[in-house]
Amino acid sequence: MSQSQPAEFARWVVERLSQAGHQALWAGGCVRDMLLGKSPKDYDVATSATPEKVREIFGTRRTIPVGVAFGVITVVGDKTAGNVEVATFRCDGGYSDGRHPDHVTFSNAEQDAQRRDFTINGLFYDPVRAQVIDYVGGQSDLQGGLVRAIGNPVDRFHEDHLRMLRAIRFATVLDFQIEAVTIAAIQDLAPRIVTVSGERVAAEMHRVLNSCHRGRGLELLDQSGLLRHLLPDFDLSRPLARHTFGKTCQRLHQLPVTSHGLEITLSILALDQLLVSQRVGSLIPWEQVLVNFSRQMEQVVRAWKLSNESKSVFRAVTTHLAAVVQASRLPWSRLQPTLIAPNIAAVLAVAEGIAGSGFMAMEDVTLCRHHLTRPIIELNPPPLLTGDELRAGGMPQGPLLGQWLAELRRLQLDAVVTSKAAAWDWVHARAKTTSGKE
Repeated sequence: MSQSQPAEFARWVVERLSQAGHQALWAGGCVRDMLLGKSPKDYDVATSATPEKVREIFGTRRTIPVGVAFGVITVVGDKTAGNVEVATFRCDGGYSDGRHPDHVTFSNAEQDAQRRDFTINGLFYDPVRAQVIDYVGGQSDLQGGLVRAIGNPVDRFHEDHLRMLRAIRFATVLDFQIEAVTIAAIQDLAPRIVTVSGERVAAEMHRVLNSCHRGRGLELLDQSGLLRHLLPDFDLSRPLARHTFGKTCQRLHQLPVTSHGLEITLSILALDQLLVSQRVGSLIPWEQVLVNFSRQMEQVVRAWKLSNESKSVFRAVTTHLAAVVQASRLPWSRLQPTLIAPNIAAVLAVAEGIAGSGFMAMEDVTLCRHHLTRPIIELNPPPLLTGDELRAGGMPQGPLLGQWLAELRRLQLDAVVTSKAAAWDWVHARAKTTSGKE
């Protein structure tokens, strides 16, 4: 049998284990996605075989004991098939650290299902017999669009506090409801989310805020009580702030999904709140708003240990949003550097988001997007003169040279100086004026 595709390879793994006399089933998210008509990104296998038996069946060269303490062995496929994690059926002991079981005991499929987080993730599938095996009612919850904890939700969330945020993620991405007892348990235990590492929180929040249902994801975070612990600077206790938050979530439903969804969504959320609280009549102190925005995002970056790429997006918003806000009123030489800046697409997405609140004119965003359709030679023409050319022409080095280049670039962009000859004339005139002053 070909092993070049993930599903085929995962089926082959099950067949090999079965041929060796062990029960083996696809487990967890791959079963959920398959039943929802989606293509699983990867496949996990649960089996009665011990880790030692798994390595014996597939060979030590083709297996990695990545989680052997918890009964997990990775079976290595080729580049197109990927790898398959094979986990021995188990029961978990206590979770002293709120993440890992203190010890595991190997068990059977039914007991293994009972220790998982949500019913929709507790399903098994036998790919050889084409049979779903459901010990936890996961199929009915999939059909009903429900995220429900297996067993007592308080126990499940005590075992791993991140599961509270995972419930929000599944409800957001799948557009499901969270079952009443499950959401009540999250509300009771929400303060414990602060014990989860920033990296794990960020991984879940990326999925929530990159979803096409990210507005609803924020609403669920708020309803569950998690939001005020994850983003403590976003104070929604005041009536105006809460009203603004509701409007923000509604607009996020309407905005298209783009890259940098987490950064764009957090920026819109933060700026909406800051603009409401700091506006004086019809006047908006943009400089102060963006200073405060930068401080808030720095705190999020530190708390969630976000990447340098995330930092660069927030920095671009801080640096360039003010220019977008007044795009129709700026000379081209002041707007053009913003339009060629890295992450300008994210800045425009943020601008479009806050324009929906009336804090800026949508026409300014539209104008910027129109400019970006221009050929690159028009949008960012090469400079008429370079520093090397000025030095070769006998111009002195130092700060003055940089000032002349910057001013010449401004004149070029504003179509005051339009040719290399005219640029040299301007330089010579400046040099003569400067020499005369000396």
